[in-house]
Amino acid sequence: EHDKQLIAGFFKKLEAEKIEFHEDDIQTVKQLLAGKSTLICNPFYRDLTNVLILPMFRQLMNYKNCLVIVGRETAVEDVAKWIDSALFDYTGTNSLWTSEVLSLNVCDSDIGILKFSDIYNLKLHHINHQFLQSVGFVLIIEPSRILATAQMGLSIIVSHCETDDKDIVYCACD
Repeated sequence: EHDKQLIAGFFKKLEAEKIEFHEDDIQTVKQLLAGKSTLICNPFYRDLTNVLILPMFRQLMNYKNCLVIVGRETAVEDVAKWIDSALFDYTGTNSLWTSEVLSLNVCDSDIGILKFSDIYNLKLHHINHQFLQSVGFVLIIEPSRILATAQMGLSIIVSHCETDDKDIVYCACD
């Protein structure tokens, strides 16, 4: 019941601001908030901000991290800008939650962005193990670029994130 009110209020606000959305967007948000992993057949992640922001915020508000895995190396910088912009647009501040591209430094942010080239970087996985253990939402952008060569790497990353007492919501857009 609470999710229905949350979703209705969110989309009424978008409608009042004359922001376009589709019926499918509402269903996708509903599924993600219910903890159901979802494939979105749209590679244009910037068009999905209104679909992804509420489920991501739910995880962040429950003190869980979000992991964004980017299938195209050239998109990493744009994805980082998109996330930072969405965080500011929907919270009105730059200080509530932060994002960063995962590196060989310990991730101190709430949203980590993993480059395709680091999927097999076991040292990076180890250094960021604490961050990965706190992940509650995984967004995979362009998984078709990843799956052909990096299935084992994805499996390793997932093994760092998953525990017996925690369910992770996965969302892929391609």
